[in-house]
Amino acid sequence: MNTPLGYQNLYELDINPGGTANYKRIASGYTGATGALNEDTSQQAYLDGYGGKSTRVTGFQLTFAFAGERDPNDDVQNFVFSKMLTMGASRDTNGRVTFADGTVVSGPCTIVNIQPPGGAANDPQACGFDMHFNGKPTLAPPVPATALTATIAIGSVIGTTKATVTPGVGNKLGYKLSSAALTAKNRAYVEDFVAYTSGNDIPAAVGQYLNIYELDAYNHVVKFASQVLASGDIKSV
Repeated sequence: MNTPLGYQNLYELDINPGGTANYKRIASGYTGATGALNEDTSQQAYLDGYGGKSTRVTGFQLTFAFAGERDPNDDVQNFVFSKMLTMGASRDTNGRVTFADGTVVSGPCTIVNIQPPGGAANDPQACGFDMHFNGKPTLAPPVPATALTATIAIGSVIGTTKATVTPGVGNKLGYKLSSAALTAKNRAYVEDFVAYTSGNDIPAAVGQYLNIYELDAYNHVVKFASQVLASGDIKSV
């Protein structure tokens, strides 16, 4: 079973609420995130249940708790701890969680349960906070990635091909070779790819599939292309 690992999820916090959104990754210093739905339920015994009760979910609040160590050079940590002695609307901002499969949850949130840095004299300073989404957040399920425009041509060395691709600002390229066509979901996490610079040679063989990814800074898919390589795509003489 290919179970996603915690670091493959991307947690972000808007550190400029009320202005142009500036989402920053919640990661540096934090060792993990614990999510909860905090559901409200109603239990009723109906006549046709013959004494058995039925449960209905009547409300919820999606929350994430972050715990770790203080990093005074991290933008998110500095933003959170600047709110330590504030109340009310000053704790409100926006949050976004991109799960490893590409599912994205986003919406207004509140920073709560700020844990001031502290600990034993010879231990790193422990710290943490919770992100509570307000109301029902938006859930965007994973969809096929947008097609990446890539021009495939012979490489400069025998046995190579190459691709000409222009990634978006702040994005990067990677590729995988496979015996069958791969697919990719928008915003899904990808690893085990080969970092690529547009126009560089790629050692490959006829019949292989060249799968090219445009990725954001956190290895989540932005665009994707997959093409089977023909003899005219690989330099032979």
